[in-house]
Amino acid sequence: MGDLGAQLHPIGPLVPSGAVRAKLSALWGRTRPSRPPERPPRAPRVGLPAAAVAGVGPAGEAMSVDGLSSGGEDLVALLFLTSSCHGCREIWAGLGHQGLPRAPRTVVVTPGPELEDRRKVAALAPKDVPVLMSARAWADYDVSRSPFAVVVRDGRIAGEGPLRSWADLCGLVERR
Repeated sequence: MGDLGAQLHPIGPLVPSGAVRAKLSALWGRTRPSRPPERPPRAPRVGLPAAAVAGVGPAGEAMSVDGLSSGGEDLVALLFLTSSCHGCREIWAGLGHQGLPRAPRTVVVTPGPELEDRRKVAALAPKDVPVLMSARAWADYDVSRSPFAVVVRDGRIAGEGPLRSWADLCGLVERR
């Protein structure tokens, strides 16, 4: 049978965790914190003026959402989605098969092309919903997770929040 104590792990010998910590500490020059520093709480933006949104479409064409800051449209739903987010799948699918209630205009905003794959976004994009790629818009609206929605009415943020489902999105739009 052989000596079991002499067998190696398939990827090599196992290194004790203390040795790993020592090597990493030497690389970093200090010990790494056990978890990243917490982000300060996000301030509510409801009632604030809507920021302009500009970027590029999945094909690389320049795009912007007009009428946000001037109150040019009654109601606009900005949906902050990514191509890889598990929770975004239901929202992408819903946009392709059903419209949002009471939202005359819906715009999907993905991270910019430096962070997001244009081909994946183009494959997910519904035909009748504009899709704009802009890291700046994510920063301007302080979006740190997806899916996330911002509802703009008459040039001001009327509602916002993270989404867990299509029903969450419909509820957010209906309340505004």
